[in-house]
Amino acid sequence: ALNDLYVFDVESKIWLKPSVSGDIPPPSYNHTATEVNGKIYVIGGQNGMEVHSSVHMFDTNKGTWTCVSKKGINLTNHTATRIGAHIWCIVQGSVFRFSLKTHQWTQPKVNISDLTRCRVAASFTDHSAVAQGREILVFGGRIIGKALSHGSKEYQKCSNELIIFN
Repeated sequence: ALNDLYVFDVESKIWLKPSVSGDIPPPSYNHTATEVNGKIYVIGGQNGMEVHSSVHMFDTNKGTWTCVSKKGINLTNHTATRIGAHIWCIVQGSVFRFSLKTHQWTQPKVNISDLTRCRVAASFTDHSAVAQGREILVFGGRIIGKALSHGSKEYQKCSNELIIFN
């Protein structure tokens, strides 16, 4: 079935299918999964017809799913990076912060000049991100925008930019 969970044991190199229960997330792709102290937070994604705004938490010790936020931010093709008590989601030039304590979303103010300087003021998706200390390093992705020099024709290109959020 499409709602199964599999675990790969890197030592034995065997796939396991643990028993799970609870409020299982909807089928999706382009979502993220972020591990925090034995819990995996699955954020957003889509199913081809709609973008999900829920956040589900899987407790790896108990084998249970819990929906910790039903209506939040519609996110897909984003990154989700944990720093401290928050998971930071970045997509299309926007930054959102999910509190692991209150399960609430906020949208902190980001210095747009940092994005403009990196030529990513258009929207970017499908990038990767990693935490290093208190900074988030975002690399690559797909840039979508309009080329003013070509009569506002839409374009897509791959990026090799490195953006550091601090």
